[in-house]
Amino acid sequence: MSSMKCAALPLLLIAILALPLTAAQSVNPRAKPEALVVEGIRLLEGKDYVAFFKAFVPPDDLKRVTEGSSIEEFAKRFGPDRGPIMLSLLKSASATKPTIEADGKTAVFTLKEPVMGKGSLTFIKVGEFWYLRE
Repeated sequence: MSSMKCAALPLLLIAILALPLTAAQSVNPRAKPEALVVEGIRLLEGKDYVAFFKAFVPPDDLKRVTEGSSIEEFAKRFGPDRGPIMLSLLKSASATKPTIEADGKTAVFTLKEPVMGKGSLTFIKVGEFWYLRE
């Protein structure tokens, strides 16, 4: 019986040493709509509008809106005005759970109280990541 314990010890040690590596690997917040909402709140509270737009605007839309200017210019134009409104929407959405449509590519957060006349936030899945759909 004690020889079995001795044989299992190296395996246990390897498993324990592997734990910090597994825990340190982070999941992209865009992989889940709930995590994206939390990440959006963090980015907007930090006024990191460039990172916000990169994370929230679908790639094709982002490419289109930044054709004539850089994403930094786009963020500078729209971030300060739309950021506080979006922050309110995301905070309201964070208090709810999304409804995932049957296709698995649309998530709708129904807000408990409308914010600026908007009663829900809709996210779409493009590839493996979620983005805001306006």
